This record gives sequence, C-alpha cells and structure tokens, in this order.
Amino acid sequence: MKKKDTIAIVTNKKQHFSEVARTLETAYGWTIRWVDSAEKATELAEKSPPELMVIDEPVDGLSNIRIARDIVMANPMLNLALVSALPTEIFHQATEGLGVAAQLPPWPKKEDALRLMETIEKICL
Repeated sequence: MKKKDTIAIVTNKKQHFSEVARTLETAYGWTIRWVDSAEKATELAEKSPPELMVIDEPVDGLSNIRIARDIVMANPMLNLALVSALPTEIFHQATEGLGVAAQLPPWPKKEDALRLMETIEKICL
C-alpha cells in the first residue's frame, strides 16, 4: 500500500481480534486503533479516518451493515471490512453500494488478516 498507518477495529469483543491485530502490526507495520462503539466509529470516520475500518457484528446491538451505512454517509472514501458469517453471495448482496472491500469470518485468524491485506493492497495500489 502507498501509506501504512492505522486500521480501526470496531468491536465490543477485542479478544476475537487479537490474532488479526498482532498479524497486522507485526507483518505489515500497521497501528491498530480499537473503537468500542458505533458512535465513536462514525466520529472517527468523519474526523480522523483510518486507512481501513474493520467492523465486528454486532456492535452496540447494531448490525455492522447499519454501522457501515452511517460510516459511508460520514466518509464515502473509507475502506471497510465487515465480519459476517453470511455466505459470500448473500453478503455481497446485503452490502451492495456500501463499498465494502472484504468480508471476515467471526473470530478471524492470521490467514484472514493476510487475505484482507492482499485485498486492500489490490484496491489501494
């Protein structure tokens, strides 16, 4: 990628992302910013956007698709990845028009972080 800076992970379950965060920090040099509410995520997207925002499902009782819609309204240029157990085709239909770059499984692992970075690098280069 052109600029390696910050990835925001929006979750109320930080432990689910420990392996992903460690991989992104050590293998790619990213700084991880933990965000624990939908409101803070939208504010961050507006005022100090990261290069990528990963949104867990659910956060504050809201679906990550709902949160993504709010974030796109605040900053339509932000790269998003959403956690979802939906089959790929249904996920793409549900997120159409939101500019979601990638889908991560619940409890993402190192391999998922590597795949995510491959996808983001293709989009941003």
